[in-house]
Amino acid sequence: MESSVRRIQSRRVLRLLALVCAASTLFVGCASTGTPAGVYVATLSEGAPRWIGAPAAAPVWSPDGRAIAWGTERGVLVGDQEGTAPWQLTESPVAGKPAWSPDSATLAYVDSERAALVIVDASSGTTVLEAPIGNSGAATVGSDLVTMGGPSWSPDGARLAFICSDGLGDEVCVISADGTDRRQVTHIEPVRSTTSSSASAAPAGSNVGPPVWSPGGDTIAVPVFPEVRGSASGIYTVQLDQGVARRVTALQPTSDVLWTSDGRSLVFAATAEGRSDVFRISIAGGSASNMTGSLPEGARDPALSPDNRQLAVASGRDIEILGQQARKIGSSDGVMRDRFPAWSPDGDELAFSSGPALVTKYD
Repeated sequence: MESSVRRIQSRRVLRLLALVCAASTLFVGCASTGTPAGVYVATLSEGAPRWIGAPAAAPVWSPDGRAIAWGTERGVLVGDQEGTAPWQLTESPVAGKPAWSPDSATLAYVDSERAALVIVDASSGTTVLEAPIGNSGAATVGSDLVTMGGPSWSPDGARLAFICSDGLGDEVCVISADGTDRRQVTHIEPVRSTTSSSASAAPAGSNVGPPVWSPGGDTIAVPVFPEVRGSASGIYTVQLDQGVARRVTALQPTSDVLWTSDGRSLVFAATAEGRSDVFRISIAGGSASNMTGSLPEGARDPALSPDNRQLAVASGRDIEILGQQARKIGSSDGVMRDRFPAWSPDGDELAFSSGPALVTKYD
């Protein structure tokens, strides 16, 4: 009952604004004035994108396709496909994206205020698990929590991989969904100081980014960012059972790292030769191939369709879809800046975030 009352009150506060806009053949839908920021959904076979709710942030579809969640400074918001206003599921700030469990029953996220991994019931917001980011014995936890990506569920929903801290830097930990069997699976060596004899007190030479579980559930892809010259960098795959890490590429991702559905390749955005593009690389090794070289303005925030045949990216101020039929999707005609595309599980719809365009000219 309390949850229902809270939803009704939240929906009244977050009442949907009416949008009247005509669709163009490229889905560049709404008029350039009065377009609100927030999360949008475009049905690829129909007209203009529809507004789901605000504020703007990276949307994440539930595996059953019934809801969309996004993390904000005021908590996790959840919207549905029924045209009702989104409801506020949690009330503490979120670092990065929330992550739906494979059965769509719970959501995991990093609470930036409490520096904790939190799992909540997706219907009521009741906390199921809260685990500190700092490992046992860690003297301190960095205040700058990673805002890219988020926790990653194993395909069977039994475990979570997330960024943790050993007091020296960001590492990858794995924990069971019930809070047991927590273990740190990476360890980046601390910087050796020439003035101190205590290497254990020195910071790590690199920090990890958000880990992503492979479709097979036996490997995690981990981006690594160097803090000092010569330290580990690039994207690594970590085989959990064997305790083996292998660098796949030296490119440093500027987006989430994605697995292809066959588990053979990784897709990510990176800056190379002065511009941002999306690359694909086999985990077996070799050179990364540029997937967005044809886009004049480059690309960010890649999203693979469920069948892996189409790639949605943020390019310029809009969302471009590359693949079987190239098309463009946008929330406005050049006024807003669209980012973070996310495919629905059936591949028929695309959610994305839209906010005011950045100021690029000063008089």
